Amino acid sequence: MLKEYLRTGILPVIAAALPLTGLAQDRYNVATGIKSEAPGTVFISGQHPKFNSTGKLPAAVSYVIEAHTGKIAAKGVWRTNEKLVLPVLPCGYYRLKLSFDKVKMDKDRSFAVVSDPGKLRRNPEMPYAIDSAQSWLCRPDAKNPIFSGDGNALVSRLSYLMGITHTRERLSWRSTETRKSQFTWQNYLKNADMLEKYGIKISGMFHDSPAWARIKSNKLPDDLKSLYDYTRTLVGTFKGKMTDWEFWNEQDIGFSHEGAWDYAACMKAAYLGFKAGDRNLQVLTGAFCSYPLRPYMKVALDNDLGDYYDIFNYHTYRAIEEYGTIIGDVRKVLAKYPAANKPIWITECGILSEGMGRVKSIIPGLMAHSPEQEMIVAEFLPKSQITMQSLGVAKCFFFVLPPYNEQNGNKDWGLLRRDYSVKPGYVAMATLTGQLGNATYLGPLNWGQGVRAFLFSQPDGSQTVAFWRISELDSSDKKMHGADSVSVTLTVKPGSYLITDLLGTASKSSTDAAGQLRLNATRYPAYISGLNGLKPVSAPPALPVAAEKNDKDLSIILKVRFSADFVMNAGKDAVDIKVNKGKLKLEVWNLSANRKSGSLSVKSGELTGIPDKITVKPWSKVEFNCEFKPEFSGKVQSSSLELSGVFDDRKISRLYVPVIQMGRTRKACISQPLNWTADPGSWKPVSSGRLVISAVPEEKAVKFDVEYLKKVDQWVYPVYVLQLPQESLRGAFGIAFEIKTDGKPPRKSVLMLEGKGSDGRKRSHWIAYDPPGNKWSERVVVLSGFDDLADIKELKIGMNPVEKRKTFYLRNIRILTLP
Repeated sequence: MLKEYLRTGILPVIAAALPLTGLAQDRYNVATGIKSEAPGTVFISGQHPKFNSTGKLPAAVSYVIEAHTGKIAAKGVWRTNEKLVLPVLPCGYYRLKLSFDKVKMDKDRSFAVVSDPGKLRRNPEMPYAIDSAQSWLCRPDAKNPIFSGDGNALVSRLSYLMGITHTRERLSWRSTETRKSQFTWQNYLKNADMLEKYGIKISGMFHDSPAWARIKSNKLPDDLKSLYDYTRTLVGTFKGKMTDWEFWNEQDIGFSHEGAWDYAACMKAAYLGFKAGDRNLQVLTGAFCSYPLRPYMKVALDNDLGDYYDIFNYHTYRAIEEYGTIIGDVRKVLAKYPAANKPIWITECGILSEGMGRVKSIIPGLMAHSPEQEMIVAEFLPKSQITMQSLGVAKCFFFVLPPYNEQNGNKDWGLLRRDYSVKPGYVAMATLTGQLGNATYLGPLNWGQGVRAFLFSQPDGSQTVAFWRISELDSSDKKMHGADSVSVTLTVKPGSYLITDLLGTASKSSTDAAGQLRLNATRYPAYISGLNGLKPVSAPPALPVAAEKNDKDLSIILKVRFSADFVMNAGKDAVDIKVNKGKLKLEVWNLSANRKSGSLSVKSGELTGIPDKITVKPWSKVEFNCEFKPEFSGKVQSSSLELSGVFDDRKISRLYVPVIQMGRTRKACISQPLNWTADPGSWKPVSSGRLVISAVPEEKAVKFDVEYLKKVDQWVYPVYVLQLPQESLRGAFGIAFEIKTDGKPPRKSVLMLEGKGSDGRKRSHWIAYDPPGNKWSERVVVLSGFDDLADIKELKIGMNPVEKRKTFYLRNIRILTLP
C-alpha cells in the first residue's frame, strides 16, 4: 500500500523559498513557499486544510493532493491571491503538489490529518510516551532561515495533537541556581505550565550541578545537603506539572566522571529531597544505558540504590530484536536486589537503523532524513513501542520530537523538520495513541511465520490487533528493502472490520461467504478493530507488585573521597589501590531534622580512623580521615570497601566500592602476545575518515594516521581479526597494550570486542580505557564479568579524535590470563 509513497516520497525541508518576481523566475520551492495555518502542518479531522503562499506565484496554478497511499484525494485550480481551502480529508498523511507550465515547482508541501484528541478519552497511564526535550531543543535558532522563533508553544501543541499524555523534559541545575538559594526558572516553568494546560504529564530530569556544589567532583555534586535542598525545591516549584523526576542521565557513560558509589550517594540525597517535597512522587534512577550491562550498574545497586527509587530507568538504541534480551538481562540483575519488583521505564528509545541523514538540511552543516529514512522511523515507532509493552516495560519514551542533529550534524533525530512540519513518524505515533492508548494489552497472537501480532482489549470490550510483517528493521541495523506483504486468514464473526494503517488511514474489510477475513501484513504496522473472542498464545508479563516496607534509616548516607593512593578504573566501577594501605576521607551525612548517633562496621579488610560512636547533627555531615588496608583473596587481587552501620537502632544503607590491586594481579597473569598485530596488513582500516596504517619498525609499533576530509562524526577504530582458536579470549582476565598519540586527548577512547555466538546473536562489548598521552603507556582493559568471550572474533582499539588529523600508535598487544 505504501510502495508508491516510498517511490515518490515526501521530501523534507532542504531549501529556502525562492520568491518569484514574475514568470521570468522559473522555479518555486513548494515545501518552503507554501505555509499551513495548522501547527506543524497538522490538521484535526473534520477541518478544512488551508494554505497560503509566500513569494509571488502565477495568478492560478493547478494542484493535486496525494495521500500517502498514492491515491489522489483532491485536485483543482488554486487562485493564488486567495487561500487554498481543501475539502475535509480523512486521517492520513498527504502532500500538496503544484504545477504551472512556465514555472518549475520543486518539492511539495506535506501535511497530516489526525483524530481530534479532545474527543478521545485520554489515558494518563498510557505506556506510549515521547521525549520532547523542548526546553533545550526548541529555543530560537538564528541559523534557521525558515523558523527562528520559539518552538516551545508549537511543540506543546503538537504533543497534545499527537495524543500522548506523558513527555520527557530537561532542566539545568547550573543555570537555575547559579548561587545558593537564588533561583531563576526561565523557560522551564513556562513550558511546564503549557504542557500542564494540555493535560500532559512531565518526566523531569537534570544532569548538571553548579560549581559551588562541587569540591572535587567534575560532574556530580559533592554537597549532598544542597542537592537535597534543590530536589525538594524542584518538587515544590513544579508540583502538579513534573509528575515524576529522574536524577541524572546516562551516568554510566560520559554524563558522569565519578564512580558508581558516588552516583549512588547522590541518588540517595536526591531521592530524599524529592520525597520530602511530595512523598507520593515517583522517582526514577538516572538512566543506565550501557549494553551489555557493565559492572557500574551492579556496583550502584550494591550500594543499596534500590532503597532510593521507585522506577528503574534505562535507555536503548539497539535493534528491536535485541529488546527481549536487554530487558531480560536487566531483570536478571535486578532480581538479586530488593528492587526486583519495581517497574522499568525506557525514557529514551531511539533508532539508528536509518543511518546518517542523506540530504542536506536548510541549515548549513546539517543533514536531514530522506523520504525513505522518514518512513523507516515511522515503521520503527509503533514496532518499538508495542514490543517494549509486550515485554512488560511500563512506559517507553521515543527519542525525540523536535528537530535535532548529533554526530557533527550528520544524524537527524526529530519527528519534526527544521520548519517544524511533521514527518510521517509523528503521524505513526498519533495513530498508535489513537488506536491503543486506552487499550489493555492481552498478549501475542500466532499469525504464522514472519508475522507479529499483538492482542488488545478496548474499554468497550471489543478487541484490536496490531500486526506487521517482520522486516530487516525488526531483526538488524541493515539497510531496509521492499514492502512485500504476507497474507493472513482469520476465522471471525461474519461482518465488516475496520483496518487502520500506519499513518491513520482507515478502510473496511469484510469476511467472505465462509466467514474468513483476509488481511495483508506488510512491514508497516496496521490495526484491525472490532474483533471479539480472540485468545493470546501467552499472558503478558506480570505487573510489578508492591515492594516490602523498608525499615532502614534512609537519611544517613555514607560517601567516600579517595586520595591519590587509589585510582578509579575507566569503567568507574572499581578503584586500584597503589599501596598496601591507602588514605581516604569518609563522610557521614544526616539529611534529617533529628540528631542521629550510631556506629559503622567494615566487612573485610582494616579501616582505621573511625570512632566507635558517631553523632551527626541535623542537616550536616561529619568527616573522618581514614586508612584502608584491603583483604585480598583469590587469583584476582580483588576486595572491597564495604561499610554498613546502625544509627538509633536502625540499619543504614551500605557504602560499597570494589577494590583491586592491579599491580599484583598483572604480575600473576600469563601473557599471550598477539604477534600478528605488529603487522599493518593484519588491521582493517575502519574509520569515518581516511585511515592509513603503516609500520614503525624502530618502535616495534603500528602507526594509524587518520584524516577527516569532510564534516563527519570523527572516529577511528581499526579492526584486528583474532587468529582462532589460538587467540581465543575464552577465560581471559584482560587485554593489555601500549599506546601513544599526538595532539589533544581524544573525546573518547574505547576497546571494542565483537563476534557472533552459535545462537546467531551478535556479541558486542565497548569498554572505555584511559585516554592515551604523547608518551608510550600501558593500558590494561579488564574483561572479567563477561561470559561470552569465546564468541569474540574481532577487537578494535581506537578513539574519537577532536582534531581533523590524528596519529596514534599501538604495540605489544597481549591477552592476559590468570593461571
